Order: sequence, then structure tokens, then C-alpha cells
Amino acid sequence: MRNTYVAAAVAATLAMGVAGVASAAGPTPGTAQASTHKIFIAGSSAAASGIVNFLQTTVCGGAVNSSVFTTPTSTPNLPDFRAVSCTAVAPASLAGQLVTVYYRAEGGSVVGVLPVINNTQIKHLAMSDATCTLGSATTASAYSCTGVTGSATANGTNDSWGGTIQTHNVDIGVSDLEPGVFGTSAKWAGGGLHNPVAPAGPYDSGFTGPAKTAAQLQAITHATIFQQVFGFVVSSNLTFSDLPKDQVAAIFDGLVSDWSQVTLANNTAAGSGPITICHREIGSGTRAATDIFLNSVGCATAPGNVGTTDLGLNNLQTGAELDCVNQSGGNAIGYASVDNFSKLGAGNQFANTKAITVSGATASRTVAGAGGYGFVYEATINKNANQSADAASLYTLMQSALQNVNTTSTSAQILAIPGQPAANRAITPLQTGTGGAVTSNFLRTGGAGNSCNPLNNVHE
Repeated sequence: MRNTYVAAAVAATLAMGVAGVASAAGPTPGTAQASTHKIFIAGSSAAASGIVNFLQTTVCGGAVNSSVFTTPTSTPNLPDFRAVSCTAVAPASLAGQLVTVYYRAEGGSVVGVLPVINNTQIKHLAMSDATCTLGSATTASAYSCTGVTGSATANGTNDSWGGTIQTHNVDIGVSDLEPGVFGTSAKWAGGGLHNPVAPAGPYDSGFTGPAKTAAQLQAITHATIFQQVFGFVVSSNLTFSDLPKDQVAAIFDGLVSDWSQVTLANNTAAGSGPITICHREIGSGTRAATDIFLNSVGCATAPGNVGTTDLGLNNLQTGAELDCVNQSGGNAIGYASVDNFSKLGAGNQFANTKAITVSGATASRTVAGAGGYGFVYEATINKNANQSADAASLYTLMQSALQNVNTTSTSAQILAIPGQPAANRAITPLQTGTGGAVTSNFLRTGGAGNSCNPLNNVHE
């Protein structure tokens, strides 16, 4: 597969050379927006960096050939919209063409599910030369686009963002867990608690169309693409580095409200002072995964209420949630995919935040014999039955490329699924492979979609 991409890249480069239009710089905002080949993706915030990396390396043939457009996300309430534009080298049907792919992480995984099955139009970024400023990146043209107006609190729940915005269907959705998690029945994990248009949900039903049952959502054409690892973070000044899992659950279930009520493994108090909980929005796959991991919500066991009880600050995309912990004054807890952990600690973006272990285990299984605390779920790619021809070609490419993460992933958060494709091998313990990727020795959904299943070893 990699040789195919290289061949396509070489062919496209030669073709552009003949035409005299080859360039190391990516398209300007106005040029990218004017492209006649536009593809719209939406969903998982946790997977966003991996998807953008895929678009740059596989579709564009390298970051240097692309332009990346993002909205500022370091401040709570700001939107999370992105786009990548380039002269494509793959898929073959688009090679040599100017292509712009929009990725909307705003709203989280649910926007990679409900708008897909309902074929509902939602808001995406639109680029403008007047509102997108070129940054200082040396490997790509990186633009920060400030033209979107609104806030998550005022505009996120009814998708009424304004400014440099466009309305379009979602061709391809990405979700941190199987689509059924975001339904309105408990047949699949999640039990409908993470469907924002379900009864008593916070979202206007016009945002994503009518609510669907888990069975209806699970029937979307979809495939697992890779596994994602999540973990918990707290304010750096809290002196502990580990929390028992039942104590983490007690915090998010609202059973305790002060660190003095939280008991460490040595039977001492975790600290003192009121606990600040920083939440992703309802509909976020990371939040749904947290709910299922802590309480088996939707798995016909403990009721749990991480997804339904408003215990903290909500409507936060990933960066803003980490910033919430960072700026809380020292008593906060939150959660995120573990690729964000490199941004924590002194000298980094979130200097006042640190990752913790749970019941003595790290978030990912990277140490022989240490195991991991199992906060791992399979991400899926979800196909809109009404997607464009361009999107259909990209969907096929995305599925194969993202499943083949044993040779293409560089994220600590993304793990290969053994045997999917056949080249992915199960290695015990996790082993760093080509490009810094790791291959897991466990599987939760089995491709059928059931995050309630415990992690199953699949040793070779």
C-alpha cells in the first residue's frame, strides 16, 4: 500500500512539473476555499490530529505540500474547526487536483455519527485571506483562522456559528467508539446518554436531525480503524500521582465534592479543597469513553451518571478542557487522549497540569508486566450513504490507511488493531514500531461494536 502511495506521489509530482505548477508552499486560504474538490469530515476531537496527519502525509504526499487551517482552541468556548488543502497525490481519482478536506472536531464524536445517518447539514470552516493568518511553521503552511464568530455556550448547542462558516453535509464521520454508543437505547454501550438530541439532551434537534436508536446508528456503514488510549489529568499542585479507579468514578459521579473526601491507596486523603471537574461536551467520544470505563454505562450493570449529571464545566473541546484544568486554581481533574500528555508540565502549554496513573497502572501498555488500565476504545470511520464521489474515494483510502497504523501512525494515542489489516501483529508487551507506532495485544469491539466487552488478549 505504501508503495502505491509513493508511486502516486511520484506520478503527480511529474505531472505537475510538466505543467510548471509544482510548489513547496500549500494553497492560500482563498485558493483552498475556492477548490472544486471539497470533502467534509466531522467527528472525534481525539482523532483529529491523526486525521490531519493522514491527510497531509497520504493525500498530500507530505506536510510541506499542504496548508492546514485551524481555529484557535486554547481558550474555553472557542470552536474547533479545521481544514487541509493541497494538490492531491492520492486517492488516484483526485491525483493532481486541488483538494480541500474540512475536518470539524467541534461537537465531538456525535457529529461524526448523527449528521452522517441523517444526512444533515452542519457548520464547517470557510477560509478567507482576510481572516486566516500564516504562522511560523517550517514544514507546512499553517494558518490560524479567526473569522468564526460565536461560543460553545451560546452557539454550540444549536450550531449557530457565524462569520467565515459554510453549511454542508458530512461525507465521512469519525467516532471514538462504535456508532451505537450515541443512540437512544442501551443495546450498545452508552445507553443513549451521549446522544445530545435525546430527551433532555442539550442540543437543538435541528442541529443533527431526529434522534436515532443505537441499533439504527450501528447500522451505518462503518469500520473500526484504530484503537485510542485515554487517560486522566489533574492540577499539578495536587501532591498525589495515582488515584484508585473507584475514587475517580466517585468524583465524576458526584459522590464526593472535596479532595479531602477522596482516599488514596494508602488510606490518606488526596488533599483538601473543592474539586473542579472539567468536562468535554455531551456527545464527545472521550466523555462517552470515560463514562463507560468508569461506570459501564449502557452495559446493563452499574447505572453511572458521568454522561447525565452536570458536575462541572462543559462544552469544552480537548484543548479547552486541558486549559480548564490548567487554569482552575489547583484543584481540577479532567480527561483526554494520551497524545495530549506531551503538552503537560513545566515549560509546556499546560504547565499546571499533570497526568496520573489509575490504581497503579499507566494509561497505555508500554511497560512489560505493568499492563495498563484499559482506557482504550476502537475508533470508527462512518460512511454517509449520500456522500460525493470524491468522498467515496477518500473513504476507501482512509479505511485502509488508518487501519494500517503499524507503519503509518506516529501518535502515542493511536494503536494498531492486530490482524486489521493482516500486517498488523499482536506484540506483548507493546512495542514501538516504524514511525514510533505501537501495536496492541488487545481488542474491545471485535469490529462488531461493543465497548462493554472487556479488553480481550489476542496473542499470536
